[in-house]
Amino acid sequence: MFRAKEASLILVLSIIFMLIAGCNGVDVRANPEEAVEGKTIQGHNAIEAEGTKHLSKKEKDKSMNLEKGVLKAYFIDVGQGNATFIVGPNGETMLHDAGGDGDVGRIIVDYIRNLGHEKIDVAVFTHPYADHISGAPTIFRELQVGAVYYPKVMHTTRTFQNFVEAVKEAGLKFKMAKAGVEIPFGDVDAVLAAPISDTYDNLNDYSAVVRLAWGNTSLLLTGDIEKTSEEELIMSNENLDVDLLLIPHHGSNSSSTQKFLDRTMPSYGIISAGAENRYGHPHREVLECLEENNIIFYNTAEYGNIVATLDGEKVTISLENGTCSEGKVVEDKQDFSQEVNTKGIIHEKIEDKIQSLTVTASIDNTAPTHNTTITATVKVTSQGEPVSDTEVKLLNHFKSTTTPYEGVTNKHGIAEISYSIGRASIGYEVKVEVVAKKDNIEATVSTSFTPQ
Repeated sequence: MFRAKEASLILVLSIIFMLIAGCNGVDVRANPEEAVEGKTIQGHNAIEAEGTKHLSKKEKDKSMNLEKGVLKAYFIDVGQGNATFIVGPNGETMLHDAGGDGDVGRIIVDYIRNLGHEKIDVAVFTHPYADHISGAPTIFRELQVGAVYYPKVMHTTRTFQNFVEAVKEAGLKFKMAKAGVEIPFGDVDAVLAAPISDTYDNLNDYSAVVRLAWGNTSLLLTGDIEKTSEEELIMSNENLDVDLLLIPHHGSNSSSTQKFLDRTMPSYGIISAGAENRYGHPHREVLECLEENNIIFYNTAEYGNIVATLDGEKVTISLENGTCSEGKVVEDKQDFSQEVNTKGIIHEKIEDKIQSLTVTASIDNTAPTHNTTITATVKVTSQGEPVSDTEVKLLNHFKSTTTPYEGVTNKHGIAEISYSIGRASIGYEVKVEVVAKKDNIEATVSTSFTPQ
């Protein structure tokens, strides 16, 4: 009797098991492991499809980005300034600088929101100049920010004070931006490569440089580093071999030395600059150097917003019109290079007829404090046309000495010369004599500043 009951129980359990297997549509007789795996994948896809059915287009785009596991860098067109928004493969976000022309804070916030984001996990601000921080107050006021990295450098401008106050009002404290500091950013390797030294004569060299690596692809965000910081990076042990380089200092000839390009070896370069900006960025010699090094470059002044996608194996550049680097854009870039050369010939013809020069000069900060770096912008023209390759000398008549600084005008006829005033006498007006010389023709003008 006991055996009869046992047989009946086994029969009932067998029937129940067959019914369960039949309801799930899985054939357990072939291979139990394959059956379980197949059921799991099928269930996941069904849940995923149901979960994304009612998402908005922005949310679907965001979901797709996460599934593909890519790192995206959005170089926002902010005019003469910098703002790069990074979205990691797991949805983490970073903002590197937030400065530029006009209501730049509003431009950046709207751009980030249009991508479907309301939070910035990490914000990195490179240095205290307005074209890198002027939009920060709007960022902190309207978006949630998790952490702020900034180098140990101050400035006396109202723009910088507004920046500091905005961070404080957001309930945040600055984290030190210094070489070797690792930034938590999901599965992406994010590390600060600069600044390396504690002090610099030039505020630009304090710039917080960030290297981001995803799989076998990487990019370097540089701020406004100039030759001093570049030389330190070249001598450092940091891995600087990258696929994509944010060209330092908006393409200024103060940066992007050949040794630095040799050290970084980028395939692509992004220039963030304003159209027809007063500094003449990017400078002709930098563009020529990029071309000589076979670096495919894109300028926000020409192409608007630029998006770089790093999938771990390759980098793809997309422009605002959706064209990718593998297609028409490369051809356009070659045409653009030819256009630059053509303009160069036109300028040479104009310069052949030069009979006189007109020079103007201005200083960005006429009331600097001790050890402040100031920038003199000199423009040279002839009959209203810019004159390139003009030698420019600044004679700074300090109270106890005269200090010269030199530069050369670019294709826009502009020379931008930056230097530290050291511990100049407070209240003493420093006369700056500007001498521009092209061949045997010379022109002079003067300006001044008074240390405070």
